[in-house]
Amino acid sequence: MTVEYEDDDVVYEGDDCCTFVASWWAAATGTDPARNYRGSYSTPEEAREILENNGGARGLCENLLEMHGGIRIQNVQDGDVGIIRVQTYVLGSVPRFEEVPAVCYGPLWGMMSLRGVMVKKAEYMGVAWRPSIV
Repeated sequence: MTVEYEDDDVVYEGDDCCTFVASWWAAATGTDPARNYRGSYSTPEEAREILENNGGARGLCENLLEMHGGIRIQNVQDGDVGIIRVQTYVLGSVPRFEEVPAVCYGPLWGMMSLRGVMVKKAEYMGVAWRPSIV
């Protein structure tokens, strides 16, 4: 899946917040939970519709990661995929706080932003999954 956003000095192409963690999951397990979604949308509005139809990022992750061998956990360790709450911004919108999936990395979380991967502290929402092979 490729999503492209353009602004005066920003062109972003590649994974979005959900396919970023799906790409990590695929690298770790050999199965891509977002396989059926890649290439099926190309705008932020289409991505948001997929999220809304699947119970948000939390619902989408729950369905796809558990279908691909994910074990639901609360206490995270490196490499787990968790739901965090961060301020998000999609070009043309007002910044707001939302739940997004991210990969645990010590006390930090790896996630996709409009400018690429970022790793930062974030509010963990107490919901996460661990690949059954890790």
